[in-house]
This record gives sequence, structure tokens and C-alpha cells, in this order.
Amino acid sequence: MAYNYYIVWVHENPKEDTGTNVYAGSEDEAKAIGAVLLSRITGAELTSSDMDAEVDSDMQEDDITTT
Repeated sequence: MAYNYYIVWVHENPKEDTGTNVYAGSEDEAKAIGAVLLSRITGAELTSSDMDAEVDSDMQEDDITTT
């Protein structure tokens, strides 16, 4: 199964967003993963409902190769 590439972010204040990139099976899953990661980064207790997410459907996990 291919996982889509998402950018997930939270609005910390009107002028600042903090975000991360994740591979996930759905937008809801991406927001849940992003909430955990961004809680660690920001020190705030964030939930998936605090997150915004956007998928890049042209990029999937199974398209990436490493050497």
C-alpha cells in the first residue's frame, strides 16, 4: 500500500505556523501523526483537530528510493 505525502501544520498565532511532513494513509491519520510530532516540537498539547493538512498526491512513499 502506498502512503501519500502530507504537510501538516498548526497555527501557533496569527503570524506563525509550525509544520512537518509525514507519510500517511489518510488525512485524518496525517493530522494525528502531526499532532504528536508538533506537540513535541512546540511544547503545546495539540490534537488532530488543531491541525491542518494538505496532500501532495504526486509523491508517495513507494516512489522514493534510497542508495
